[in-house]
Amino acid sequence: MGEGEPALPALQIAADILEERLRVQLREQLGVTYSPSVNLGRQPNVFQAIVANLSLPPSRAQEITELTIATANHLATAGVTVEEFERFRKIWRTRTEIPAAENDNAWWVNRLSRAQADPTTLARLRERHQVFVNLTHDSVNRAAEEFLVSARANYVITLPRNK
Repeated sequence: MGEGEPALPALQIAADILEERLRVQLREQLGVTYSPSVNLGRQPNVFQAIVANLSLPPSRAQEITELTIATANHLATAGVTVEEFERFRKIWRTRTEIPAAENDNAWWVNRLSRAQADPTTLARLRERHQVFVNLTHDSVNRAAEEFLVSARANYVITLPRNK
């Protein structure tokens, strides 16, 4: 991480928890979207944004956008639960501990090509198994508090053209 750059693993877990909360709220409770997604925007490994993508009825776009921002803000102010944190940390620990990927030449070629543009890639590869083991509930809450507050939200609504 660069100076002042957020801890990407903490942000990743915060983003995953937001995605789950949106899925429950928008899909299961309201039935307005099938598959909300929340991802970290970064280029190539520098954090830029947390991006939520939703496909929903145009007539409800503004309302659901505001609800999405409110859901993110609630996560920022109330924090993630210990249960959410432990569940998503376990998922990420499992994902990063799969050694089969490291036995694949294509996996290594991809990582080594990234290292050409960003020399810190190799250091992150060495540390990646331990990152989610050492991650704390507080660090995820700090990341959510800093980046998911409504004051930092920007949004774009794309609607179909009226005929």
